[in-house]
Order: sequence, then C-alpha cells, then structure tokens
Amino acid sequence: ARGFDTVESATAMLSPKLSRLVPPERFPDLPRAVDRLRAAARDGEPILVFGDFDCDGLTATTVLTSALESIGARVAPFIPDRRTEGYGFTEAAVARALREHPGTHLVVTVDCGITQEAGCALCRARGIDVILTDHHTPAATIPPAYAVVHPQRGGVPAEARTLAGVGVAFKLAHALSRGANGQRLFPPEELLPFVALGTVADIVPLTGENRILVAAGLAQLNRGLAPGLQALREASRIRGPVRASDLGFRLGPRINAAGRIGDPLDALRLLRAQSGREAAPLAQKLDALNAERQNLERSAADEAMADLAWTLTPSSRSAVVTSDTWNPGVLGLVAGRVCQRLGLPSIAFLVDRASGTMRGSARCPEREGLDLMALLRACSGDILQFGGHVAAAGLTVALDRADAFRAAFEKACAAALPDGPVRPPLAIDAWVDPAAVTLDFHNALSALEPSGAANPAPHWALHAAELTCEPIAFGREGQHRRLLFRRPSDTPLEAVFFNAGDLPFPWKAGDRLDIAFSTDVSDYGGGTLSILVEDIRPA
Repeated sequence: ARGFDTVESATAMLSPKLSRLVPPERFPDLPRAVDRLRAAARDGEPILVFGDFDCDGLTATTVLTSALESIGARVAPFIPDRRTEGYGFTEAAVARALREHPGTHLVVTVDCGITQEAGCALCRARGIDVILTDHHTPAATIPPAYAVVHPQRGGVPAEARTLAGVGVAFKLAHALSRGANGQRLFPPEELLPFVALGTVADIVPLTGENRILVAAGLAQLNRGLAPGLQALREASRIRGPVRASDLGFRLGPRINAAGRIGDPLDALRLLRAQSGREAAPLAQKLDALNAERQNLERSAADEAMADLAWTLTPSSRSAVVTSDTWNPGVLGLVAGRVCQRLGLPSIAFLVDRASGTMRGSARCPEREGLDLMALLRACSGDILQFGGHVAAAGLTVALDRADAFRAAFEKACAAALPDGPVRPPLAIDAWVDPAAVTLDFHNALSALEPSGAANPAPHWALHAAELTCEPIAFGREGQHRRLLFRRPSDTPLEAVFFNAGDLPFPWKAGDRLDIAFSTDVSDYGGGTLSILVEDIRPA
C-alpha cells in the first residue's frame, strides 16, 4: 500500500542502513568545499559558520561547527537576529557577523543563502570566500560563491534531494571526517542525533536518505549521546525511548522557541553543551520559553481567525492576516494554524510602519502540484523579497503594495485551487478486526518507524464497532472522549478521542460506529496499548 512492491525496496525501507547513504562526493561542488575547508584548517584561517535561528538551522550550525573543530579548524558560529536582521544571509546580518568576527577569511552558510545575493556580494567585496550550503528552493540564478552545496543541483540522486539543511551540513561533515588520505579523523555518527532532530523538525519527507539519517540519529540519541539533547529530553518529560514524533512535537518546539521569542544562542549553547550540568539550566529555560510561545501562538491565532470571520467569503482561496502587535516569532505558527483550519494558502504579516513594510510567513496545504513558491512567484512584482520551499516561505511586502499583493495572491491561489480548499482525506492503511488490535499488533509495526512527513504512522479502521456505553468526557474542559467497544473477549476495547472539542457525540450503548485510529503505547501503566481515534462516523 505504501509503494514498496519489491523485496529490495521493502528491505531498504524496513532496515534503513547508513551504508546506503549517498556518498558526499555525489553533490556538485562539495569536494571543492571540502578542499577549501581543509586548507583553512591547515593554515589557521578563521572560519565563520553562518546559520539560522530555527531548529534546522541551529542543528546544522552545531553539526558543521563540531566537525570543523574536530579537524582542528579555527571556527565560530553565528546566528542572525530574527527581529532586526530577518531570515538568512542578509546584508545586515553579514555586516554584524563580520564586525563581531574580524579577520574572518571564509564563511560557510547552513540552511540559508541560496536566494540571498546581498550577503555574498558583501563578503566578495571584502575578499572573503563564501561556501553556500542550503536546501531551500533556489532562485533562477544562484548567488556567485566559492562553492554551492545544494541537494537540488544536477547529479544528486533522487533519494537525497529532499535533505533538510542539517542533512546537507552533515554531508559536508561526513566528507570532512575523512582526511585527505582517507584516514578517519572523527566519528561522524556522533553528529546524527542533531541531524535527526533538525530533519524531523523541518518537516521534510521521512523517506530515502532522510529516513536513514533519522533512524540512525534516534538510535544514537537513545544510547545517551549528546548531553544537551538528554537534558532537553528530561525537560520535555519523555519517559521512554525518544521517537521521531518526540523530535517533532517535544524537542523541536523547545529549540525553536528560543529563535522565535528568546535568544537562539541559548539553544545553540544547549546543543553544543559538553555536560549535563551545563545543559540542564538551558533546557529548563527553553522549556519555559516554549510554554510562553504556546500562549502567544494561541492568542494570535484566535485573533487571526476572528479577523478572517469578517473578511473571508465562500469563494476565497487564500487567507491573509495582519497585525502590528504579534510577536514576530509566532508568524509562521499562526499561518500554519490558519492554513490547517481552512485548507488554504495562508500568510501572517507583522506590520512595521517605521520601515513602511510588513514581514510575513506563509504556509501552504499539502497537495500534489500545489507549490507555495510558485504562488509567490506569480505575485513577485508586489513583493520586496521572498524565499522558502513548497509548503513554507517568508516574504516582505511594502505597505503601499499591500492591497495589490493581496489581490495578486488571491488570484494566483484561485487559479491553483479551482475546486476550493484542500481537504485531504484520512488515508486508511487497512480495516482490522477488533480482536487483532493488541500490544503485539502495535509492536510488530515498530519497523515502520521513524514515521513523519511523507511516511505517516499507520492509520487503521474498525467497521461497525459496538459501543458498550455512552462516550465519557474527560479533561480539564471536557474536551476529550473515552469510548469503550465490545469485542469477543470479556475485555472491552478502550479508545480515546483527544481534543474532540464541541463535536456532537449523540451515540449511546449498543450503537455501531466506524472509527479511524492509530495505536501507541502509554508511558504509564507499564507500557499499555493506547487506541487513538482520528475520526468517527456511524456505521
């Protein structure tokens, strides 16, 4: 059902092995980049690793900085300021980086730079070489740089073309781990916990090369490597082995919280911590920041939806919201929430009247053929700058072009969505018998992990399952439901529907229902099976 229809492809999927990774040398310009970095390390040239403030960028910065330190390079990491300098390799951020690190001879970007000519031009004017490593969608022309390492360049095998920024950085680190004569200079596998975290947090497809890297990174993480991640694991209250879902929903958001509403250098210090004693207070700080971020996000998203209730019509094919009070760090989260609720390409803008611009974050629902960057290119005449990929992007629009941009964006979205909002169906892997839903059933499917984007955890369905009693509300606000279904044994099948909210539950004992569900193992009760309802309907 998932498309693995040969023994070879199924074996590769069920047993991801590092030996199947694409050799780094298959990436254009990567050997040239490695030679330059080795020469800089040999000659003592100062190297600057220029990262980004999100989880992918921070883990990529950690990976490459650690690799360069391991070969004896003089290296310093740099992260731009989200509020004053914006995303990526901007002229303002590069200027500050060079002021703070005078004498820099070589700059290596991670997770940014592929569409940012200004930063490259400033370095070139000062005689500084630039190596660009990135995974975002390139513009029509690539900025002139000493080397450009990007998974979408010609010649890169298909299985490696969806790498996250940290995955691209690891390719460079992997090559650096081998000396010019082939000797092993450091163990690159110790960097894999950071690769796994950044890959899952950036929501790239967990197929091909990404699946191999995440599987190996989780194995290393669960062996106790990376003191910073172990401290963050404790602060996130993860009791069992860390899974891909924990990276995406527990660890990743706490790293991102620093870049969104705090100081991203706190997250970088945590990732690079050498002891639990050093890491513990930083992990607690990020945990508190994440709670604050959740409150800010919830408040801003509620405000956005209230505004859209007045402006959207049944024929609307885009959702654009603006504010001059939101924290800039939650714009992407607000756009994501709006996009998820409405099934429409969505943008959240923060208005800056002093500069006469509004800076926005855009999100796009997943559907084959729907590309956010293509939608923005159709409006490029009304945008000062933009960059991103198929499902997420950042952009800046002049205030005096705001109305023109809205109209152009709506027109582009209407052409791309003639049938209305994207309402993806819930795909069911199979209908199952209630008697088959056991802990053994769940454990047998563990080989499908790690699950995530493009490789979701299995969804199952029960047909005409009989309720033994009326659904039971629980939770602080009664927002969850517990359901008990009859099965041949004396023990009923217990299921939970989280965040059912205001959905009507008119069913009673004896009613028969179809339920779509996934399975999990509870952290409590010695690892008992949990049935998590995803959707429900009368049989």
